[in-house]
Amino acid sequence: MVTASLVALGALGTVGMNWYLLRQLRTYDPVTMEMPYTSAPLIPEFALDGRRTPSDFGVETWREVSTPSFIDRSLQLRGWLLPATGGPSSEAIVFVHGRWSNRLKPMGYLELMQTLGLDETHHLLFPDLRNSGASDEAETGMGYHFAEDLTAWLLHLHETVGVERVTIYAFSMGAMATAVMGARPELKAALDEQGLQVERVVMDSPLSNVQGNVEMNAARQGFPTWLVAMGLHSFSRTVDSALPSLRLSQLRPATTWPWLILQGTADVTTPHVLLQREVAAMDPAHVRLRTFPDGQHVKMYRASAHRAAYTAEVAAFLGSPKLITAPDSLTVP
Repeated sequence: MVTASLVALGALGTVGMNWYLLRQLRTYDPVTMEMPYTSAPLIPEFALDGRRTPSDFGVETWREVSTPSFIDRSLQLRGWLLPATGGPSSEAIVFVHGRWSNRLKPMGYLELMQTLGLDETHHLLFPDLRNSGASDEAETGMGYHFAEDLTAWLLHLHETVGVERVTIYAFSMGAMATAVMGARPELKAALDEQGLQVERVVMDSPLSNVQGNVEMNAARQGFPTWLVAMGLHSFSRTVDSALPSLRLSQLRPATTWPWLILQGTADVTTPHVLLQREVAAMDPAHVRLRTFPDGQHVKMYRASAHRAAYTAEVAAFLGSPKLITAPDSLTVP
């Protein structure tokens, strides 16, 4: 009887731990629009200095926008649209935030767009994806379901302001979502049906390998490998058994979109070693990687040591109308 009870308790403990890991993989506590101003860990991460709307960033014309997600249309997504300052345009740059984030964090890159003159020629969209900011709460699937939201936003731009060509500027898990969007047939088909072209993709500190990232973080926290394997197996079933393909080297062949990948060697959130392995397995014809010594997760542009090189890389890749150069020594191939 005692032995049976212990076995039962052990089984319940295993189930509980599996549930915990599965929940961590499927979702996270959302970062609301207020938290970057009140949460001690988030205040320096977002570095907003009290700015709350595009007006506080010096933008005169902008508007709140919303759209339902692509597959689950009961999910409402919200964001900010900044129309091209130079007049009508059929081009847009969409900023895709990552996990534990929202539209406010990429607003720090508005200055970069203004420096490059791209705010004049492109509409700029800063959306909240599901479970973030002012959008509805829902499971994110380590970027798998983010991809559905991103698809919805691109279609929204096409329908409302006539966007035909899009540049995606994605961070962390948002980069994984972008790659997933290009590889999921139903999402890519929806864009193709409308003639929407993704011209370029910038990936800053991308989540490059979901399984590898989870395993490294779990090992650091002391989780048994068998338990992690169980959690990953359970998770894969919630994302159409796609876990083995949730890595950039597997998703890359689905499109010919040019990628610029920017990564810091000191990134512990999305480790550089995992990205190196993924890039090594890619055809270099459409992928450009630039690493920054001691650069941290989604902080290269903010770092004075890397800002000029970062700006120059993005300018060259996006075809800035303004000439931006920096010494080659500031970047490491």
